[in-house]
Amino acid sequence: MKNGHSNKKRRKKARKALLLFLKKLKKSCGGFNKADEWYKFLKDNLEPVLKEFSPDLSEEAAKKIEEGKKLIDTSRDGINQACKNLGKNVEGVIKNLPKSSGLASGVLGTFIIGAVAIGAAAAILNAIAVPVVIKNRGCSTLYPTVYLPFKIPGLSLPDQPILNGESATAKVPPVTFTVNGSGNNINLQAFSMNLNFNLGEGASDLIFNGQSLLNTSTTVNLKSEAGHELIVSCN
Repeated sequence: MKNGHSNKKRRKKARKALLLFLKKLKKSCGGFNKADEWYKFLKDNLEPVLKEFSPDLSEEAAKKIEEGKKLIDTSRDGINQACKNLGKNVEGVIKNLPKSSGLASGVLGTFIIGAVAIGAAAAILNAIAVPVVIKNRGCSTLYPTVYLPFKIPGLSLPDQPILNGESATAKVPPVTFTVNGSGNNINLQAFSMNLNFNLGEGASDLIFNGQSLLNTSTTVNLKSEAGHELIVSCN
């Protein structure tokens, strides 16, 4: 049996995985025409999450998710109502799972959340999205999750976890901000925003366009180029 610290870490990962699933679910609701499409979506997107994290979910949480999967009505309207119901149930489960205080496996959140928060503070409307290729170099699975109750123009995060050795593309608002790195602590500044993050256990470097953001001060201008690269490196 895992100790308490290990259990909490896994429950945090379960939360991130369910957030990614919820994002895909909300995008898909309204697009299911047949029961087969619904069940295939669940098999491809929800079942892998449950297979990995079911031991970390409470009996009540597992029951809520199972109830949400059921189709009472196999008509198009019935399927898409089930989709909405499952979304509500998954949101309820997520609320009872612990949030990450650090961003260990989701260390890229240091960069993405900063861009999101600053973009929101600057009220960027109709922003031209800038692609940022996120690469996982030696880290455990990265879950690029930012759960917001509102939509930010120009922001689109990967739908899938990023495994060690793999990459995915995010699109973020074309903002400019200053990054100050000290050890594993990152500070982002722009306008009146001053945000602090910790890269978390295992993270050794955060490299933007070939330049380390640690132990230095860097001005990041996302609109300076057509695309960018962010490497998350771990020991």
